[in-house]
Amino acid sequence: MTADGIRGRIALVAGSSGGLGAPIVAALRAAGARVGGLDVRAPERVGESPDEVFVPCDIGDERAVSDAVTRVESALGGTPSILVNCAAVVARCGLEETAGEWDDALRVNLTGAFYLVRRVIGGMRDAGYGRIVQLASIVTETGGSGNVAAYAASKAGLVGLAKAVAVEFAAAGVTSNVVSPAWIESGMFSVPGAVPEKVPVRRMGAPADVVAAVQYLVSPAAGFVTGQVIHVNGGLRFG
Repeated sequence: MTADGIRGRIALVAGSSGGLGAPIVAALRAAGARVGGLDVRAPERVGESPDEVFVPCDIGDERAVSDAVTRVESALGGTPSILVNCAAVVARCGLEETAGEWDDALRVNLTGAFYLVRRVIGGMRDAGYGRIVQLASIVTETGGSGNVAAYAASKAGLVGLAKAVAVEFAAAGVTSNVVSPAWIESGMFSVPGAVPEKVPVRRMGAPADVVAAVQYLVSPAAGFVTGQVIHVNGGLRFG
């Protein structure tokens, strides 16, 4: 992604301190974007530059999302034209276990994504430009390897949400896409005991592989790409 593509634009990154969120923030900043990071685990702070600010936020709380985005807008002096949502809860529970994990996974992974989009979409529509990227997972295609029903269902719902947003706001210049990673050596996308030889490209994925897909989708060059799911999985699954 060239700096000319997004230089000066405001990008909102949810899950900004995670294994994928942090390198996405770094890539956006390197391209000249002003970045507001939201993360439930991160303290409020200004970054190394006045063009980046980080705000603690539980995206499953609509009031918290609204307040956090308002603080980002105030600090950076404008409304976001880019949204990248990496925030997620990985609920490892079977269908016969407590419903609490199910509720929390859907609250953050699906309803939280809805709150983020609803908070920023008006500004994007009014500006005639917006780029929204949601991070899903290969489990939307495979169902996982057991005990991830809540996570799989919430991420599948996220794909549906992204496509619905793509249809509703395409004419307003807003694109909405999904990046679906698997077997990435980073945080929740890591696979314990994974054997690289099982991946068709014969290696594990790196955060940089996901960042590259996000970089393209948030760029002006991707204006004709919307409602798509970009699989970053080394050939493990075709979509």
